[in-house]
Amino acid sequence: MTCYSPTLPSPRAVFGDAWEGDDPKRIVMGPDRGITDSGVIVWTSAVQSAQGRITSEQPEPPQVHIEGGALGLNSDQARELASVLLEAADEMDSWSSQ
Repeated sequence: MTCYSPTLPSPRAVFGDAWEGDDPKRIVMGPDRGITDSGVIVWTSAVQSAQGRITSEQPEPPQVHIEGGALGLNSDQARELASVLLEAADEMDSWSSQ
């Protein structure tokens, strides 16, 4: 049995799935970031190789995900969403630079 590094690509990453495949890879995810008084959640995901690098290959390059009740946000919530999206983008950039 081969063991692979348990390290995540960033101290902010909170989840690493099981290693899969002949050239082992796994999904890693960043923390959920909620928007105040709304159902909106933002998080990041990427594919990590067994060598610890984040891959940019298809079918799943690093991504920022947005889910939830974005049917209407007030101006404060919209600004918070913009800030959270920038934070998530910075997180993905830090993963890719390792």
